[in-house]
Parts: sequence; structure tokens; C-alpha cells
Amino acid sequence: MTHARLAADATEVHRDLEDPKGAFTWNSLAEPMPADRFTCATGIRMAVLATSHLQNHELERGLTAANTSLRILSNIHSSRAHSYLHDVTRALTPWKRHPEVADLIQRTRTELPAAA
Repeated sequence: MTHARLAADATEVHRDLEDPKGAFTWNSLAEPMPADRFTCATGIRMAVLATSHLQNHELERGLTAANTSLRILSNIHSSRAHSYLHDVTRALTPWKRHPEVADLIQRTRTELPAAA
């Protein structure tokens, strides 16, 4: 397990603790994980980051991270990985009337492949 991978796990822990600032700090330490080599882990981390931004009431940053996660995970057949994006769509509920939110929710439903 690498330092970057441990940092990615810590990002999720701080998201779960509803400590977005802690999540952002740990996420910056997880940045060296390239998506082409750590595809699933990076896609999950981007979904966790999206939820952290939403906890911090940062819709635009949350949408940016969520769209990155969707782009990465749209090629992954993993119900576990997809569940992180579904967590993001639930966190987007307060903003569901925004067109870009509705678009992301719809794309999450249609672009994720069936899990293996």
C-alpha cells in the first residue's frame, strides 16, 4: 500500500466524518495516483471528493469532481465503485432543480455499465 493510497483512504474517512476540509487536505496527498494506473481508486476518490465539496456547500466543485468520477468509472464494471457515484447523486438532492445537477444524475443512471 502506497502513501497516496493511504491518503485516499483518509480522504474517505474525513468525508464520512463530515469534515470536508480534512478530506481536501488528504486528497491533495493522494493526487500522485494517476487515473490510467489506478482507475477504480481514482474514480472512487473523485466521487468522495465530490461529496466532500457538497458537504462544504460548493456545488460547482462538487459537480466538477463528480463529472470526473463518472468519466473514469463509466469504463469500470464494479457495483462497489458505482455505489460511490450513487452516494454523490443522493448528496445532490438539495440542488436537484439545477439543470446541471439533473443532467449529472441522469448520466449517472445511463452511463455506468452493468456491474460484474
